[in-house]
Amino acid sequence: MKKIAALLILFLGITAIQSTNAQVTPSTEIDTNIYVVIRNNGNELIGKILSDDGREVLILTEALGKIFVPKSDIKIN
Repeated sequence: MKKIAALLILFLGITAIQSTNAQVTPSTEIDTNIYVVIRNNGNELIGKILSDDGREVLILTEALGKIFVPKSDIKIN
């Protein structure tokens, strides 16, 4: 009976450690840079890029909040 209880405690301890390690986000993946995005019509958007799915960019600005900008509307220097 003692062996079964010891194995059960060991198993629960291992699963608890694995679940806590799985939720750790490395700090190198968080982008804290602020970007200036210039649109083809001359408007500038200043903020953090939240996502880039290949077709459009999601930018978080202080003045307007979250804005989706199609990549075809972004001026390339």
